[in-house]
Amino acid sequence: MSEPMKSTVILKNIGNTQHDLLHTVCRHLPTDFEPYGKRERNDADCSCGCRHFLTFAPPLGYDWGVCINPRSPRSGLLTFEHQGCEFFEEEEDGSKDKEFVAELRKRTPSKLAEKKSQT
Repeated sequence: MSEPMKSTVILKNIGNTQHDLLHTVCRHLPTDFEPYGKRERNDADCSCGCRHFLTFAPPLGYDWGVCINPRSPRSGLLTFEHQGCEFFEEEEDGSKDKEFVAELRKRTPSKLAEKKSQT
């Protein structure tokens, strides 16, 4: 008879809050903003009032949700508010942080604005 397999701890010191645990299962895509993906942060992210970011109930809803934009690579995925994607669309009733979004756009033009100016 062989010895029973010992369980292996893969993740150490991940924390024990729901926030920490969600970070361990959340997928990171190359299209996410750094440090979660490879995109340079140069535009608004989900937390800036994306109409496609369906948030959880508080307290997790302040940071976590699901993207429901079928055009986004994050569509249907657990999403941390700062991961973002290139398909951000402002909420119809205005952004959660309109001044922040306006300042960010003023400093760094988005790819969408560049595409519009080329047409």
